[in-house]
Amino acid sequence: MKYLLHHTDATYDANKKEWVFTLDRRIANPRSIRIETCTFTAATADTYPAVVYMRSRTLTSWCTIKHTIEVKGADHENHSNVLAVLEQTLRGKYALKNAGNFLPVHSHTAHTRSFDIFFTDGDTLMDGVVQAAAQSGGNADVTDADIAATTDLKLWIDMREDTLLSSAYANSPNIGDPVRYIYANSAAPSNIFSGYADFDVTAFGQGRGLSSQASWNYQVENAGSNWLASDEFTCVVAMKMPINAVSGFNRLLNFWWLEIQIRQGLVTITDAAGNYVDSGTGSIIPTKDYLITVQRKDPDGNGVFEMFTRLERLDTNAIVDPNSGTASGKPPGQQQAMWISHPSEHFLDKSGVLGPLILFLGVDATETTNAESWIRSQYDGENTSSSSGAATSASEDATFFVGLQVKQRNP
Repeated sequence: MKYLLHHTDATYDANKKEWVFTLDRRIANPRSIRIETCTFTAATADTYPAVVYMRSRTLTSWCTIKHTIEVKGADHENHSNVLAVLEQTLRGKYALKNAGNFLPVHSHTAHTRSFDIFFTDGDTLMDGVVQAAAQSGGNADVTDADIAATTDLKLWIDMREDTLLSSAYANSPNIGDPVRYIYANSAAPSNIFSGYADFDVTAFGQGRGLSSQASWNYQVENAGSNWLASDEFTCVVAMKMPINAVSGFNRLLNFWWLEIQIRQGLVTITDAAGNYVDSGTGSIIPTKDYLITVQRKDPDGNGVFEMFTRLERLDTNAIVDPNSGTASGKPPGQQQAMWISHPSEHFLDKSGVLGPLILFLGVDATETTNAESWIRSQYDGENTSSSSGAATSASEDATFFVGLQVKQRNP
């Protein structure tokens, strides 16, 4: 017999953060159970885990065997009530990839007519309803106006349809539209990037980015004033890592005074001598989406500038910030072309995606956080054009579905 457990048919206990199902009558003569399917959408929050556990104290108490052990620093032999491990499919959405095994149960202990279902991030209970902090929007209240007001804004590639134009200078409103010219947002200096062939508007999270299947493709801007009138600057850029990110070499960008290259699984920043230096942000994963923040600054005021890199995985919000610098690149006061990707690398190996990019002079903490938040909001599909910063998608409570299969003994 298959039992379909939908969140709308359960009673939510806000204190225990669990859902309780009450049957009309007990399950007769159960022999074994298994979780056949399970999906879970977390309540709207600022961050989401990569993996979620589905648990049930009642269903676990039915079982005649230990079915799961959570390895801990101590007492790791304790029986766990985790019945399914759900992997993230989209931001905040989780699913069981494969049906679990059948677990034998005590027929005499399955007489109860009610049982619980709840979800955790490790040992931490997942909320079933939106919490106040999430309802406030967190950093989602950063608007276009906040970015436009950035002091000494140098470059803002926002991926909006009126800034991505075809070879006929037509806007690109749809995913898959061809793009030949990339214009900076009008709040920044007039920068126009173009390439060898067409790019494609590509889904990047819930937002937009650029990719290309054309060989030898790239983006370059060599007409603007590309030197910087400051020794300190901040660059925030998002990208989907290429499929060969662990084995290959992919230049994300080369602005002369800032070159970011993904080299065999590491984010590297080029020093003044042209050497590729590990940024210290650890290994990246191919095809995953990241937010990269690089600042050139002199934290101790001794006249020696260093590059400081922060890496955030956008689908999990996991952050690596070594808070230590590497050798600086070339002096920023030199006029050079701005390159995104490189012809010989076929625009990020034809499998990477360029997301939004914001570059400004200085290393102001608030402006840096605003830039990161604005790009994150685009990735999450939130509207940043309103002065109120309201999101296009309202906060929503958690939802789930469980397919519970029960084998029964013959009467």
